[in-house]
Amino acid sequence: MPSGIYTNAMPRVWGGDIDWLNDSFSAYLIDLNTYAPDLANDADISAIPEGAILSEVNVAGTFINGLALFADTVTFPSVPAGDAQAGAVVIFKDTEFESSSYLVSIFDEGVSPDFPLTLDGTDVTITWPAEGLILNVITVV
Repeated sequence: MPSGIYTNAMPRVWGGDIDWLNDSFSAYLIDLNTYAPDLANDADISAIPEGAILSEVNVAGTFINGLALFADTVTFPSVPAGDAQAGAVVIFKDTEFESSSYLVSIFDEGVSPDFPLTLDGTDVTITWPAEGLILNVITVV
């Protein structure tokens, strides 16, 4: 499964339901053996089974540069060791209500460190892609 933007996120960005500069965002560290992302249909965090969520952190330092969205590096503290492997990071608008906590993007590649990760009880720090978390490609005809 390649990294990408959830299809339902873009109309919400354009319509103002997701405001990268003013809303609160969080990230889940995800076990992809328990969650099979469906970028075309998954809309909010209720699509992710509770057992797939290995850790959660706030996403801070959001800003826009050109057509790309950026954020500070995130650190998932002391992620417990176990049978699960971290396979991806999901970013979502965090409203504390499932139905309005919209999924934005998922990364299983293009971040550092590389996935999958075997967890050993230590912190997991994710460095986002240098080109941004979401890059809107606009074609002018």
